[in-house]
Amino acid sequence: MESFAPDVLFNLVDQFKNNRSFDQNIVSLFEMQGVPFTGCGATGLVCASTRESRKRFSVIITFMFPTLWSFRGGQRIARLKRPTFPLLVKPVKEEASYGISQASFVKTDEEFREARGFHSREA
Repeated sequence: MESFAPDVLFNLVDQFKNNRSFDQNIVSLFEMQGVPFTGCGATGLVCASTRESRKRFSVIITFMFPTLWSFRGGQRIARLKRPTFPLLVKPVKEEASYGISQASFVKTDEEFREARGFHSREA
């Protein structure tokens, strides 16, 4: 990378080899090489890598977010204590609108269980 000396690199990487969790590795490479780039650094990407971590940080910095429940794949749960339908069910490790389909918007307990099963296999 010695001959690679851009003024700034516009980082549009959101995955590497079809794996979205590698985005921070690419940014780490830019940081280690001293290549100036746009966007968040590797530490920020790691801290924001899941909905759960973003939710935890939002409490610390007092941003308001909708209520969040996180479930692991295959985890059995009782009925949510206070669900307010409709709900949006989405894979924890996806960002933006990845993983959202029409089946993600649920209006009943049954639709919630079905959508959760579908998404837990994707994540």
